[in-house]
Amino acid sequence: MDAPTTPTTPTTVTLAFTGASGMPFGLRLLECLVAAQRRIYLLYSSAAQVVAKHECDLVLPAQPRAAARLFSERCGARDNQITVFARDD
Repeated sequence: MDAPTTPTTPTTVTLAFTGASGMPFGLRLLECLVAAQRRIYLLYSSAAQVVAKHECDLVLPAQPRAAARLFSERCGARDNQITVFARDD
């Protein structure tokens, strides 16, 4: 069931993968945010790249555009729904 959108419901959510264990939960949250039609700003650390490979056998690209494409395809996001920021942005 979709949550109703109210003035207090954010339409844009910033999600950060830090490298702490729990990457499957973060990826599932990303899927849920996409399904809820939220716009997502995504950031992840180099430690998160290591954890993603170890826990999910998922290689996170270093380039933001490649990463946005990967996450969009994985989650079924519409064009420009997920924006990935570089570590120095």
